Amino acid sequence: MLQALLSLVHHYGTGYILLLALVARLVVLPSLKGSQARQRFRFAFSIVIIHLIFLLAATLLAAFDPAVAGGAKVGVALTSTLAAVTLGSIVLFEGLMRRLRPDLPRIVPDVVTTLAALVGLVRASSQLGFEITGVIATSAVLTAVVGLSLQDTLGNVLGGLALQLDSSVQVGDWVRLPDVSGRITQIRWRYTSIETNDWETVVVPNSTLMRSQVVILGRREGQPVQLRFWVHFQVDFRTAPGDVIDVVERALRAQPIPNVAREPPPHCIAVDFTDSQIRYAVRYWLTQFSSTESTGSIVRNHIYHALARAKIPLSIPAQTVFVTEDDEARHAHKRATEQDRRMRALERIDLFAGLTSEERAELATSLERAPFARGATITQEGAVAHHLYMVLAGDISVRVGGLEEQREVGRLGAGDIFGEMALLTGERRSASLIALTDVDCYRLDAKVFRALLEKRPDLAQRVAQVLATRQSGLLSAKERAKQPADVRAENERAILSKIRAFFDLD
Repeated sequence: MLQALLSLVHHYGTGYILLLALVARLVVLPSLKGSQARQRFRFAFSIVIIHLIFLLAATLLAAFDPAVAGGAKVGVALTSTLAAVTLGSIVLFEGLMRRLRPDLPRIVPDVVTTLAALVGLVRASSQLGFEITGVIATSAVLTAVVGLSLQDTLGNVLGGLALQLDSSVQVGDWVRLPDVSGRITQIRWRYTSIETNDWETVVVPNSTLMRSQVVILGRREGQPVQLRFWVHFQVDFRTAPGDVIDVVERALRAQPIPNVAREPPPHCIAVDFTDSQIRYAVRYWLTQFSSTESTGSIVRNHIYHALARAKIPLSIPAQTVFVTEDDEARHAHKRATEQDRRMRALERIDLFAGLTSEERAELATSLERAPFARGATITQEGAVAHHLYMVLAGDISVRVGGLEEQREVGRLGAGDIFGEMALLTGERRSASLIALTDVDCYRLDAKVFRALLEKRPDLAQRVAQVLATRQSGLLSAKERAKQPADVRAENERAILSKIRAFFDLD
């Protein structure tokens, strides 16, 4: 009996099978990850156990009843083939290939193992006297019927194979389909599993996945995985958009927010003007897609408290009807208030220091309000001047040079004026002015100042002194050297001559 057992072991390669099983148990099993890989390992060892059972049964039957031992030997042959193929697949793919290529698609070892098992079973059957190939060749009608009945299944299998081989979608990707959005957890032969943020697992047939448009969330070539999200809010028209944007952006960028990318930084934009409010949107980049709602809540909390600290109330949809008594007294009060504001603005400007109260009041009535948004180019170096500007609020950068070589030579703020040299001499603007913040200005037309100089020719001397001082400072900044006093005096005479010529005061 022992000799018969050893003969069977040698003939069917049981020793090699046991060696593969030992290597798989000691070397491969400790490093296996995932339930699917461990399930394949358990299946392989089950085949080994069945093989050993058939081996003992064939040995006993050969000793006591050789006539019925043939059936057991068939089982030994088939199970030895399956055991060798499955154990070899585990050692090759899970033990070796996973170390060389951790991203190897799961379906590749499945396909190779299945094909190898089929070839091995056909070969073993042929050696036992079963001609399976002949049966398959003579069953064309049956094969066609089976193929038609399994059309969807074959489509799913081929779809799963294509998805994993071309890596268009991968396990771990967050995807959006027409009816579902979530993270891919498995790509199997027949289906793909997608876990949603609602704690659901959606099973999508691979053939459906191949026919649908799939949006892979957060994936961009050479960039980190992150996805842009929006938070909308409303503020009424009483607060300038620049102030709202500045408050919100400073709050969101002050410290890291969990699951929000630092680059690109969160930023706020004015989206739309409605009947009673301005709609804003904060755009931020999410790095953890399973926390969309909680992260959005944190961002909204930051926005709310930042606006509250700045005393900027959030707006709610509303319609308000203002009823006021529109009479001459009310109009006169509004005109007086605005005129007083303009007069105070003119009093702060040294260019108009020599004017009388009456002349200043006449000039104030001709002023027009001119606001500029942060980042706006207020004037461009080399442009023709049409107005003189007085700054009421905000910060302005004075820059000279071309676009690529432009550098800052000074700054203007509340109480400063600009555009006076080009306006009063006819020369083109000598510098570019860029709004660093939202800027509020009054604008004076050249015709108004011409009329004033015609009434007060002596005012031209005072204006020439102020302009010469300003021009000297600008030229010194450009040349990076202080101009001597005699040069400044010569500039003053030249400017006065240009003013008189430009306004025909000679």
